[in-house]
Amino acid sequence: MLGRVFGRRKINPAVPILDKILLTKEATNDTDNQCILSLNASIVNYFITEFKYLIPELPPAAIESYSVDYYAAQVKNGGHGQFAHNANGKPISWAFARSGLLAMGATKHLSVFDRFEAIIKRNDARARRIIEQGGFGEMDPEVEELDSAFYANDVTSSLTDINARWLKSRPNLYILPFSEMQNYIEGFSVYPGILARMAKP
Repeated sequence: MLGRVFGRRKINPAVPILDKILLTKEATNDTDNQCILSLNASIVNYFITEFKYLIPELPPAAIESYSVDYYAAQVKNGGHGQFAHNANGKPISWAFARSGLLAMGATKHLSVFDRFEAIIKRNDARARRIIEQGGFGEMDPEVEELDSAFYANDVTSSLTDINARWLKSRPNLYILPFSEMQNYIEGFSVYPGILARMAKP
């Protein structure tokens, strides 16, 4: 998965691989675990949208945490149908959400995820209905059961808390105060490979 080339852009040796998970002291010390997950997601998104980074050029654990947080947010907002709708055509979202759940040891949530993925893969017509509905209208009974199972699991084993603890325990964290982190990130814009990517539409 990490070795793929996405779109027409290829991995460029002139672009530095980001091998550290970038976090701020403020987010790391915040008692609200969603804070650190949202920061990680924002930084990942910034490197992808602004610096045109490819997934293989970013820390796998940062992508996994981001993907698990995305999965959880979608299900909490509109059930697994919403996740399927918004992640449709994005196999990497599914792959990293699953590998993240596995790495975190979120076994109950992983079981629900696997059962849902099996539904999507089992029957194309059924999968299309679930994806097109996007969590609205008459629900697929089995998917509705999985939504209930997710919510029940989240009460006893908060996926947000599991994700945040796991992210904080990674050995490749790079933590700076917010103001210093901003300067550190903007420093990536001086690399010729990144400048060349940013110049392209």
